[in-house]
Amino acid sequence: MIKRIFFILVYVLLCIQNVDATYISMSMTMNLPQTVDSQDFDLNIALNNIGDEPAYDVSIELQLPPGFSSEPQTIGLVHTNIIYYITIPIKASSQVKNGRYTPIVLLKYSDSNSYPFSNVAPINLNYKSNILSKTSIYLPRLNITDSGVAGFLQFELANMDETPHEYTVVVHLPHELKAAVPMQKVQVAGRSRMPLKIPVYSQGARENSMYQVVVTADFEEDIHFSASTVGLITVNPDPAKIQSHIPKTMPLISLIILCIAYLVAQFIPNKKEDED
Repeated sequence: MIKRIFFILVYVLLCIQNVDATYISMSMTMNLPQTVDSQDFDLNIALNNIGDEPAYDVSIELQLPPGFSSEPQTIGLVHTNIIYYITIPIKASSQVKNGRYTPIVLLKYSDSNSYPFSNVAPINLNYKSNILSKTSIYLPRLNITDSGVAGFLQFELANMDETPHEYTVVVHLPHELKAAVPMQKVQVAGRSRMPLKIPVYSQGARENSMYQVVVTADFEEDIHFSASTVGLITVNPDPAKIQSHIPKTMPLISLIILCIAYLVAQFIPNKKEDED
């Protein structure tokens, strides 16, 4: 009887040690014409879940520059390893100037436990003219914790033009993160760089996860100029939470203790038989 209970407990503990978590990994391929020549045009997206768990309540919406408009798209359930093709009509008003713009694609979905996820990605939009950007942005990788002040997003905005420009700088984040100053206007002199530092907070971000962040910088003269860059934010566990949690090695420790107890239980009956 003791042996049977022992082997059952060993099996349960080994199962606890070797549980494989399922995951969702969404891949997007976005396509626009190299130069858009009309006020009405389409963004084509190929969406693929390359994880091993279906994604639920999937939707896509565009964060567009002023003067552009579109409607959110609801996809619903997205199975694994099936490509879903989505077409999003976009309309530009007559007041939109020619130039380079950076729309942002916001992808939202949830897992089987209704836990929400989101992701942001930029698109290069050349509207009625194909021009080069006069701006560059350097964005290093950022590590944050999953509670309180996430950390400071530090980056450099470089004006490569001879003349000064007033930029509209926007930090685009997934819903799990929040910037203290998501948008600001800054004046950058010609042929110069400006460092920027923005606090970023976690609002439900998962620990040990990476989130994509997009920073855009725009200015407008006779035509519109836009630059963007993509970075990664890694969410580390809060040290205070780690101390309060049961260690992940607890099942292994329990198994070792159980083995010792079994050996002791086997030794004691044998010792009594020797004494008799």
